Parts: sequence; C-alpha cells; structure tokens
Amino acid sequence: IQEVQQRLALKFDLEEKWLDSRLQFYNLKPDQEMNTLVYEEKNMIWIPRILFSNTKNDLTSERDEKSFAKVVRNMNFNGSLIGPEVSEDILVYEGRLNEIKINRVYEVEFICTYDMIYYPFDIQTCTLDMVIHGNTAKFINLLPGMLKYTGGSDFAQYYVMDYDIYNSKIKDKMGVKVSLRLGRRL
Repeated sequence: IQEVQQRLALKFDLEEKWLDSRLQFYNLKPDQEMNTLVYEEKNMIWIPRILFSNTKNDLTSERDEKSFAKVVRNMNFNGSLIGPEVSEDILVYEGRLNEIKINRVYEVEFICTYDMIYYPFDIQTCTLDMVIHGNTAKFINLLPGMLKYTGGSDFAQYYVMDYDIYNSKIKDKMGVKVSLRLGRRL
C-alpha cells in the first residue's frame, strides 16, 4: 500500500474459463490435470485477453510460459469416435461442451485514489478493474467468478475489512471489479 504514490500492489492468481465451439479435443481424460495444454497448443487457440484498466500502463493478461492451461471434460457427454477413414480409435470432444481453463499468477500495481479527508479514521476502497481487451468485448461477456482472499489481514497501517467481486461498467464497457476495503489501525 503506497498512499503517496496512489498505488496498491497485489499478487493474485487469475483464472479464466470459456467455451470455444470452433475447437475439438481428442481423448480427454476425466481428470482435468491430465488434459494440460503445452505451450505450443496454447499458442494455437484463442485465449481471451483481459485488460487491467486501472494500471499505469494498461497491463493485460498474458499467454506465456507462466500460464497454465487445461481442458475440463464435461462428464455429462461422452466423446464420439472419428469416422471409419481413421484407423485409430480417437474420441472427439466438442469445444462447445468442454471448458478451457487458464491460470496465471500476476504481480500488478493498481492505481488507487486514497481519500485522506477523515484521517486517521478513514476507510479506503481500492478496486481491480478488468475488462475484455479490444473489440472482443462485443462477442463475449466477462463474468465475476469466485473470489478467495488468502493474504494477510493486518498490514502496517491498514487491515482488510472486506472484499467483493461484481459486474460493473468500466470505461464504457461491462467488466468485473474486485473491491478491497481497508480500515486504518487506530
């Protein structure tokens, strides 16, 4: 927490999940850990890019060696065999029914305007503002998922009072905000 610089530095694990009807997956296993995509496979598919809009340089989510992608097999649907022209038994799973999931840990400094008018009895609310990057937002919706806070609750000057995740309009686009309320130790 840097009040003078108007910054809040956070380390977080962002998980994105989506369906892509253009894809087919072969021989998916029931255990999603066995359906991990290697780096070359990650580069072959479309991955939604998320813009962290309240950062100094408008940082975005990344597809790199630090990101971990896998396919989650839908257990309600079985795969279908490829036609007789193929000599192997290959089960095909449709992308519209089987979710792609990608995780990556980020360390980002967010801009947070600290209101010091009630100092030392102030309560600060900082947000992480996320929207879909580029014109892709016309075709997909960014929805809030599960928020799990695992960090400490007490800091030098503040403590974490509350946190939440919700849909919000951000720079004329629908996006997701994560709010963090900080109370000052008296």
